[in-house]
Amino acid sequence: MTDEDVKTQLLSEKDVAAEYGIPLATLRSWRFRGYGPPFYKIGSSCRYRHEDLEAWLTNCRRTSTSADKAPEDGR
Repeated sequence: MTDEDVKTQLLSEKDVAAEYGIPLATLRSWRFRGYGPPFYKIGSSCRYRHEDLEAWLTNCRRTSTSADKAPEDGR
């Protein structure tokens, strides 16, 4: 894997917000509270890997609104 491959795998917070339909302010709030998908802090930028986002989404999956909340739901 080249350095360029790694760079194209990392998404900015704006990319994540747009691709997953999450308001940017919500994504930032989740990071601050320790909730949300794992990220990399590179200088002043936050970057996300597709694999981490998909794993996080899988963990958020529910079959009922009465199902137990995820442990990191921030509440």
